[in-house]
Amino acid sequence: MVPARVEEILSRLKDDPAGKLESKVLEFKSWCKNLKELSYEIAEAAVCLSNAEGGLVIIGVDDKRAGLQGLTPCPYPSLTVDWVKKVIRDLTKPPVQCNVAKSTDLIPDLEHTPCRDLFIIEIAKTQFPSGHRTNEGISYVRVDTECRADYRTDQDDFTKLWLESACINDLNEASLREAIKTREATYTHIKLLGHRSVDHLMETGLVRLTENAFIANSEALVPSIAAVLFFANGEMLRKEFSSAGTVLALERAIPEPLTSWYWLNIADSISAFLRLIQDELRKRNTLVPDAIIRELLVNAYVHRCYRTAGTIHIRIGENEIEIQNPGGLLGGLTTESLLYSTPIYRNFALADAVRQFGYCEKAGTGIDKVYYTLLVQGFDFPYFTSMGNSFSVIIKTKRDLPFAKLIKNHAGELNLTITDLIVLRTLRSKVEESTDYLSKITQRSATYMDAALGDLERRNIVERTRRSRYRLSDSFSNQIAKYDDERQGTLF
Repeated sequence: MVPARVEEILSRLKDDPAGKLESKVLEFKSWCKNLKELSYEIAEAAVCLSNAEGGLVIIGVDDKRAGLQGLTPCPYPSLTVDWVKKVIRDLTKPPVQCNVAKSTDLIPDLEHTPCRDLFIIEIAKTQFPSGHRTNEGISYVRVDTECRADYRTDQDDFTKLWLESACINDLNEASLREAIKTREATYTHIKLLGHRSVDHLMETGLVRLTENAFIANSEALVPSIAAVLFFANGEMLRKEFSSAGTVLALERAIPEPLTSWYWLNIADSISAFLRLIQDELRKRNTLVPDAIIRELLVNAYVHRCYRTAGTIHIRIGENEIEIQNPGGLLGGLTTESLLYSTPIYRNFALADAVRQFGYCEKAGTGIDKVYYTLLVQGFDFPYFTSMGNSFSVIIKTKRDLPFAKLIKNHAGELNLTITDLIVLRTLRSKVEESTDYLSKITQRSATYMDAALGDLERRNIVERTRRSRYRLSDSFSNQIAKYDDERQGTLF
């Protein structure tokens, strides 16, 4: 951050309206009505400038007022440099790179001037081909001196609409109370105890007062479609959204699979199908971690297209589980880029509700966790397919126990990344593979892959063959073999 440039901009504020000074690389923001509104304004500006050429965002200047009249003291005692950094980190995806400073930290002479409370944010130009979005999944672009939503990526969110024909009494109170327990257990730092059910719904934006209503009673509150999908009773769900059911198919040694239809809201579906899947897997003498199944179920219900006449299908076959939902990938995403891509939401209102009730973590942390958990426990990595208007994931339930034992017992010494684990799991099932193939399967660039393989080679975990391909080193293979014989291995 260059203090001289900042000083030049601030000196011009004495004579010119801030709005006149704004450009493609300079944006002013006022203190806004409250910190929540300010946080969204900062995130939007950070995304917008980063998607262009980068630049400066100066907080504390009203661009609609002339000269020094646009400068007022900061009204928020809790507003700090660290708070601004956290806002940008939490509300932009991927997090926008930035530097943040108080004006007086850059230019001490401003201490006794109207500019003393300003915050200066230096935004770096994005390094991501797809740019950045807010955590609502919206991309912003710079048009002259304005930030505008890029509607090529902004999604028409069906779940944020209000279902005027319904009221809060149509929601299942038992389902809601279970979800509230999850919310309170997840967000222990937030004072939620003592809330009524309606308070949670209001706080998470799932219901609103009807027009001309002033008291939040059951008749005056209208649920969003997200609320209905999340908490409605089965009868109402079937009436309002005839395709929002779930089909469970169990493939056994009989001519036809055992198929059952269910009409459950999302809150009940996640717990019910997690239990049904695990019960069936126990009969087949295998188990998959609860966290994996839960994450994939949440993804299916949150990302499915509710405008499509199709149900979610869960199939438990011989040595595999498949979960399929209507609605393909959006915004140019492919199954070959899911691991590190910026998430795009078809149903942001629903996704946000599920997150606020503690059923999943913040955006962008699910797929990598699925990969990592599966691989360290000896499972193969997941197989994703997106065809037409459907998306599916297949999890192989057969485990490589010797591989899992080695990783578990020597995790600290090996210090393996997700990329490393995918490479090792691939080479475990193949004699050798090329760098190009490993780059594709790990969803990493050729440059990154060369460095990762070089590191594994230096640590004697993989080795290069005469054909310049890679395979597991003899030392690493021997260690796995020791666990295969159920003996304790000592790391090389």
